[in-house]
Amino acid sequence: MQSKKEYKVQVCSSLWLNDHVPATNCYRRLKDALNLDFLYGHTPGFLKKLINQF
Repeated sequence: MQSKKEYKVQVCSSLWLNDHVPATNCYRRLKDALNLDFLYGHTPGFLKKLINQF
């Protein structure tokens, strides 16, 4: 089964985790630049076959 995790800003002892990840972080920039949402509709059949192989 495929699911998409929703990341939420979390407070941990009055510490905002997003404040400690710079805007120039490669993963943050990649997320902002690429919209890969279309993959979720195309991959369930592939993942089901892949999982059944093991």
